[in-house]
Amino acid sequence: MTWPVSLVNDDTTSVAVVLHALAAVCGMPPEQATAAAQVVHQRGHAQVAALPDRESAEAMVVRFQRYGIHAAVIA
Repeated sequence: MTWPVSLVNDDTTSVAVVLHALAAVCGMPPEQATAAAQVVHQRGHAQVAALPDRESAEAMVVRFQRYGIHAAVIA
């Protein structure tokens, strides 16, 4: 089982911040980060990672939150 981490769209966080966070937190290359950010914007949320344990997923959520990004572990 994996623990999905999803981002939630908001009206305050800039695309530049989201792209930077996706690269810094998930290690996404620019093209993948751009595609993920577009899905978050269009659908209102998107899974950006799947981690092997809950603790790692929660730690990733905290890292996104430090950028002001709404993130959650979807169990």
